Amino acid sequence: INAEYMGLYTPGEEHFGIAPVEAMLCGTPVVAVDNGGPRESVLNQKTGLLVANTPEDFANAVKVILDPNRRRTMAKAAEIHARTTFSAEHFGELLEAHLVRVTRNRKGQHSTSWKVIVGILLLSVAAVVGAFMARYMI
Repeated sequence: INAEYMGLYTPGEEHFGIAPVEAMLCGTPVVAVDNGGPRESVLNQKTGLLVANTPEDFANAVKVILDPNRRRTMAKAAEIHARTTFSAEHFGELLEAHLVRVTRNRKGQHSTSWKVIVGILLLSVAAVVGAFMARYMI
């Protein structure tokens, strides 16, 4: 992927799809259907382009990214976005914030077992993220 000029992601009903994130991780802008998962991963006009699922819209988006300056700007933004937004650290921070929020009692204090719950869940997530990183990340 890292030698590619752009990534074209055509599934119209994809739940998330890891391919756009993998492409952006390699500094490759993505053209994807403006539906489903790409709306969460691709920042339209910044890390790639989100378009209608028509050949004409894909062709027009390809023409935009063929501009070397536009492609270079999107490529840099894509890599930074993928490395920060989809990093294990970022996911861990989001998970921790969520767990802290749900383990507070009505007075805003942590329940007595919150550290145990958070610890177990963080270890579980760390194992899953570690397996994902080992398989998909460099």
